[in-house]
Amino acid sequence: MSLNNHDILRTAIKILSQRMYSVQELRSKLISKGYSLADIDLTIAELSHRHYLDDIALGELLFNKYHRAGKYSIKQIIFKLSSRGLDSQTIDIILTQHDSIDETKAALNLVRKRYLNPQSIEPDKMIRYLSTKGFPYHVIHHVTDLFSK
Repeated sequence: MSLNNHDILRTAIKILSQRMYSVQELRSKLISKGYSLADIDLTIAELSHRHYLDDIALGELLFNKYHRAGKYSIKQIIFKLSSRGLDSQTIDIILTQHDSIDETKAALNLVRKRYLNPQSIEPDKMIRYLSTKGFPYHVIHHVTDLFSK
């Protein structure tokens, strides 16, 4: 590696020591610091080889974090992952490992947090709220049925 490549590698490792970044996020940071695209590509390849940079591991970590929070629909989680620079292929890999997730708990948590007395809320109002949060119709229908009884 040339002297410039060692410099960019040190810079990238320093950036990654703060938190996990996706390949796209790291690439953007290195571009903003003025490094050439060729040097950035070599550095990203080296960091990926050393397992310092792994989009699937980052995606798994973030997916589990958002799902455990219990307030996001799968659509919202996908949006959050893509906003962190993960591509659709990586997101698909992550989702196939979590294809049996039930979003009902998250929808119930949101309704209970939003409304003091969910039983007194009109179902249409609850349906609109949950649909803006990205929940599928079958989950919304199940949740409104639970509160309308």
